[in-house]
Amino acid sequence: EADYIISTVPLEMNSPKIIRVNHMLRTDDIEKIRRIMFQKHDTLDAETVRQFFREEGFYVDKEFRTREECLEFLTDEAIANRWLDEEGKNSVFERECMSSTAIGDFVAIPHALSTVGTISNISVLILKEPVQWEEFPVRVVFLLNIEQSKATLWEKLFLKLYSFIKGHHGLESLLKHKTYDKFLKEFLAVL
Repeated sequence: EADYIISTVPLEMNSPKIIRVNHMLRTDDIEKIRRIMFQKHDTLDAETVRQFFREEGFYVDKEFRTREECLEFLTDEAIANRWLDEEGKNSVFERECMSSTAIGDFVAIPHALSTVGTISNISVLILKEPVQWEEFPVRVVFLLNIEQSKATLWEKLFLKLYSFIKGHHGLESLLKHKTYDKFLKEFLAVL
C-alpha cells in the first residue's frame, strides 16, 4: 500500500493518492505535490491534538508489576474502545521486543507498528509505583496509536510529547495533578 503515487503517465485508476506531473518536472508540479502531500492535516494544532487524547483513555494510579502488564492493559483497553485491533496489539508487543520504548525520566512511549485497524488515540497511564521497563523505571506510559492516514503527524506528536516531558516539567505536573484536563491544558500550551 502506497502513501502516494507520482506519475508522468495517465493511470487507469482514479485516487487522491495519485499525483500526475509533467515528464519534465516544473515549478507548478512541485507546488502540486507539496499542496497534496503536505496539506493542513499535517499541522499540529490544539484542535488536532484534542482528537488524539480522550478522557476515557486516561488512567490514573494503576498498579502493575511489569511492562507486559502495562502493555496488556493499555492495548486491551484500546481494543475495547475500538482504537486498536488484535494485529495492532500484537505489533505493540513486537515493537517493544525490537527495543525498549522507555525514554528515561520515568516515561515510556510504546506504539504500534501496524496501524491498519487503528483509530488515532494516545492513551495515558499513570502508575502508582514505577515498573522496570528494561533499563529504566517507568511511572507514566503514553501508548500511541496513529492511524495510517495521519501518519505524517506521528513524528510531530512524538517530538512534542518528548519536549513536554523533558523540557516543560510535564512529567512533574502530570504526577502531581493526575487529571486529564490539567494535562491536556498544559500540553496544548506548549504547541
